[in-house]
Amino acid sequence: MKNIGTEVNKDIFLALYRYLYGLAVGELKGTQFIIIDTELAVPEIPLEFKERLLVPGDPAHPPLIPYYSGH
Repeated sequence: MKNIGTEVNKDIFLALYRYLYGLAVGELKGTQFIIIDTELAVPEIPLEFKERLLVPGDPAHPPLIPYYSGH
């Protein structure tokens, strides 16, 4: 979501997540969504939700792809 976040375009950022979460409990119920972003928008509606912090070089918060450094 380049150029969209809580610091810039907060309304668009939150609207996108509300839309996704609405789909997750509505017509796409039963679909697994994997969202990778630098900011978290916690669902405002009841929804099974897990979050995971990824920190390069931190074994307590390992990356999704262990051998990829992103450089």
